[in-house]
Amino acid sequence: MIIGFDQNMYPMRDAKTISTGDRLFYEIGDNRRIFKEIKNIDNIVSNAEALSKTDYFECWNFMIIKKK
Repeated sequence: MIIGFDQNMYPMRDAKTISTGDRLFYEIGDNRRIFKEIKNIDNIVSNAEALSKTDYFECWNFMIIKKK
């Protein structure tokens, strides 16, 4: 799903902050504030510790909406 910026989104810089049920997005293009949702985040959740030791999330503009 592709959406525009949502007021409930905030930048994700640490994979340990994501959990099952959250929604994760990455920005499409340069500063267009249009995001594509990553449907299967289970791999990110299960590898959170390893991914947090890299600069992967600082290189990409990932946004998260926490499950309510």
